[in-house]
Amino acid sequence: MHTDRRLLLPLFLAVLTSATAAAQERELHWQSLDVRARLGADGRLQVTETHGMVFTGDWNGGERGFRLDDGQRLRLRGVSRRDPQTGETVPLVEGDLSQVDHYGFTDSKTLRWRSRLPSDAPFDKTALTYVIDYELSDVLQPREGGEFLLDHDFAFRERPGVIEDFRLTLEVDPAWRSGGDLPARIERRALPPGQGVVVTAPLRYTREGAPAGVRLGASPTIRTALLVLLAAAFALLWA
Repeated sequence: MHTDRRLLLPLFLAVLTSATAAAQERELHWQSLDVRARLGADGRLQVTETHGMVFTGDWNGGERGFRLDDGQRLRLRGVSRRDPQTGETVPLVEGDLSQVDHYGFTDSKTLRWRSRLPSDAPFDKTALTYVIDYELSDVLQPREGGEFLLDHDFAFRERPGVIEDFRLTLEVDPAWRSGGDLPARIERRALPPGQGVVVTAPLRYTREGAPAGVRLGASPTIRTALLVLLAAAFALLWA
């Protein structure tokens, strides 16, 4: 028995159209991203991010990737969801990512949280607001002459959608004196995926001693490389 190819063509086109439509329906963007950051006297950066996200399709939840440069350390203080009806903040629970309103790290740099069960209806331009609180250590890079460099991206680039309205409020402890233009507030519109908001400024520590939240000396990568070179040198000497 031979199947009429003329009958298969409409079926193939219907399946292709359905798959294309489903792919197009899955969309995520940020209505707003409000970042409030404070550089403390110890050199640690305290950050609160408020993500106004809009989900369309079968998303399980949200994700925040952190780019940690050499030696930087991240300490997550908490994740919460803002109730759209009451305005109250609901703390998320660390742990089982199969449950709604739970969060966890899938690796050392990727934070995820659950917003929807697989059995739930797909999102349809659903607006959800999440707040992420964290601390970064070793965010300042030591320079010669007792200076430090702030060179930090306050808008993570690895995201699937545009940020319609980005706002950064940056406060710096008086223990730090800026040697350049350090803006207290930055606003951006229609920030596309792959584009961040980098703040770069030289700083000088005005207090006695060294800031506790800043690594002085060689980075872990450089120290490891030096140890490898030293081991190789000893191996050659004793060969």
